[in-house]
Amino acid sequence: MIDNNRVLERIVEEIQGVIARMDENDLERAMALITKGSRIYAAGEGRSGFQARSFAMRMMHIGYTSYMMGETICPSMREGDVLLAISGSGKTRRTWKTPKPPKILAYE
Repeated sequence: MIDNNRVLERIVEEIQGVIARMDENDLERAMALITKGSRIYAAGEGRSGFQARSFAMRMMHIGYTSYMMGETICPSMREGDVLLAISGSGKTRRTWKTPKPPKILAYE
């Protein structure tokens, strides 16, 4: 039988681990790139793709123009656009090899 409390504890532990590894300087640099005038693209596969899709949706909800890479309505990127590529392993070929962003802030 599944111990729901243990499952929730594990989820909280994983989130705390991610937060502990975050670098505020990386966040500040990323936030400086995201402006109301820029279009925001998100990319990812599997669970990372679900997170990317959620990010794009939340950005749209607060007034930004956002797209999920690979969708049929996703326009081509142009200068000034921002791409958030998420990969848990950092090795997902489709996430890192397909899009060619002009600047990469962090790669982990």
